[in-house]
Amino acid sequence: MAARAAQTHLTPEEYIALERKAIPDADTVRKDWIFTAFQALEDILPLTSIQCQLPLQEIYERVTFPD
Repeated sequence: MAARAAQTHLTPEEYIALERKAIPDADTVRKDWIFTAFQALEDILPLTSIQCQLPLQEIYERVTFPD
């Protein structure tokens, strides 16, 4: 029973938050988070816990940015 309960309560290795603001509010940032700001669509988001790299172009593929 304990093993089954442990399987249903997974702890995330990584957390991604997309923010419109450049700097998050101090109230929303945990002390153990690592904040990384990406500046260009050519940047790549590394997801080390699943050994993957996600280009920001793919995340924002359908987003139209104002000129």
